[in-house]
Amino acid sequence: MAPETASRGQGQRPYWLWLTLAVSAFCVLLFTGFAYLMPGPPPPAWMPKWIAITQATSFFLCLAICGAVRLTEGLPRAWGWAALIAVATGAAWISSATGYAWLTWFESGNRAFHPDFLSGVASSLVIDIWMFSFFTAAQKLLRSMEVERRRDARLAEARIAAGQAQVLALRHQISPHFLFNTLNAISGLIVSGRHEEATAMMKRLSDYFRSSTASETRGMVSLREELAAVEAYLAIERVRFGKRLAFAIDCPDSALAAEVPSFLLQPLVENAVKHAVAPSSGQVTISLRVATQSGHLIMAVEDDGSARKK
Repeated sequence: MAPETASRGQGQRPYWLWLTLAVSAFCVLLFTGFAYLMPGPPPPAWMPKWIAITQATSFFLCLAICGAVRLTEGLPRAWGWAALIAVATGAAWISSATGYAWLTWFESGNRAFHPDFLSGVASSLVIDIWMFSFFTAAQKLLRSMEVERRRDARLAEARIAAGQAQVLALRHQISPHFLFNTLNAISGLIVSGRHEEATAMMKRLSDYFRSSTASETRGMVSLREELAAVEAYLAIERVRFGKRLAFAIDCPDSALAAEVPSFLLQPLVENAVKHAVAPSSGQVTISLRVATQSGHLIMAVEDDGSARKK
């Protein structure tokens, strides 16, 4: 018996190799055992050639079965299995008939040999049907598992892409809103003669958008970079809101190298500024706490303006 063709594509797994080795080893042991280990007269000299030829025939028949498995993937389950049963039975018949044909050819000079096609084919047909049916069923099940695994992988990739697209869309929504507010604040500082504060705010705005643009091309950034972006954002908003905005970031040094999705914390902090600081006349403290537990990061953004976790 012989292999199915290898699964192709990403995440290829050599199922066909292990199946081939197992089935081929079993067949070789089976034929060799019957020919050389059973009591009786020694096997004829042509026996190794006959075993090699029949195994080569099985090889190409198994390739045909592999193609049939792929062709029947689009059929309903019942029709697909029915077609594969017919293919396996046909392969077994071809294998048995071919083996008997070679047997008669090798024994053509033996006058004691009396050919009987039906009995000769029937003697190996039962074994071949069992072997080809096993190979077909194993190939079908392994192929189904591989297709299902790839489908799950594509679904996971699609979900990740959708999540990234949502984050990017949110980022594009927040950035103009934040930019307009900051420019208005800078304009107000200039009008009121607070030029040094306006200059400092412009520099912070430039630094913030420089780091924001750089991280936009990466899906993951270090927590250190993400916190730096949040601090830059809050520093700008603090110029805008003055003493009404206070913030505290509590993060252990051991967590700073961890990777997190880019722009993960910005929407939460923006939400706290918009709904807690902006409508408040008193001071509001925004707290960002990071902790590690069992290999996971736990991050929380809170404000005391509404006593509500964001």
